[in-house]
Amino acid sequence: IADGLAKLEAQLAATPGTGRYAHGEAPTVADCCLVPQIFNAKRYACDTASLAGIRARVLAAALTAGLSEIEADDVVLAVDEACANVVLHAYPAPLPQGAAIGVAFDVGDGALIVTVEDWGSPFDPAAVPSPDLDAPGRGGLGLHLMRTIADHVDYLPGIPNRLTLVKRRANMGGCLPASRTPGSS
Repeated sequence: IADGLAKLEAQLAATPGTGRYAHGEAPTVADCCLVPQIFNAKRYACDTASLAGIRARVLAAALTAGLSEIEADDVVLAVDEACANVVLHAYPAPLPQGAAIGVAFDVGDGALIVTVEDWGSPFDPAAVPSPDLDAPGRGGLGLHLMRTIADHVDYLPGIPNRLTLVKRRANMGGCLPASRTPGSS
């Protein structure tokens, strides 16, 4: 987070019109949006010991967003699978110093939006084969569970790699997609 803020400050310093705030001498929406983003974003060590803390934060965010207990538990499972995949697959062994998982939350239009980031190797979700659901105990269900649980799943490779899961409350409408869109994972 500190690195990101330092880059933002450098970018703003080079931007004409930047004053005491991001865009001038008075706070704007850009400034107001930084506070919840920083508060809701957290980085975790890339290891299985971090998963319990991530699950607890996801559950609290899901319940705060108004999801039912069942929906909240489902989101916890989907995010846990995403983070476990980062731990198992994103970074080479041995783990590089500073290997991390970033998790951020946002509530919008009757939905919880969870973003999971890593700075490891990207992957192609389309290359992940559909699991054989008749062969239990073999693993490989993470992406399938995420796609089944979330109303929308999107993966954007890069620095960082970013997986976004959207779970809408069952009792809410809104403009967020109700199903996966073409090109989404």
